[in-house]
Amino acid sequence: MMNNKTNSFIRIRGLRLIAYHAKWDNENKINSIIEQWLSHIEDEKPITARQCIQDVIVIAKYKPELINVILDALGHFDQIYDDSMQKLVYKDRQKAIKIIRQYTW
Repeated sequence: MMNNKTNSFIRIRGLRLIAYHAKWDNENKINSIIEQWLSHIEDEKPITARQCIQDVIVIAKYKPELINVILDALGHFDQIYDDSMQKLVYKDRQKAIKIIRQYTW
């Protein structure tokens, strides 16, 4: 679901399912796919990117060992959307970074 090429709503569902199962991921399956998951913070569809950025906070909360990888991905920012969406995605990233940094204290 996470890599569905034709439907962004299916990608969002797959990403969200993974994020909200982080709490119960005792076998660290998310750790092995985190890079692939994080690639969607720059999804071709800005709505998918925004959902992913918001959901990465959940992963960081339950997977503190992934916080540095997550913060690195959020900090790397390419301009790939129209100006109106680019600003929203940027604000989402900044908000997520601020929240996730609180988990490191």
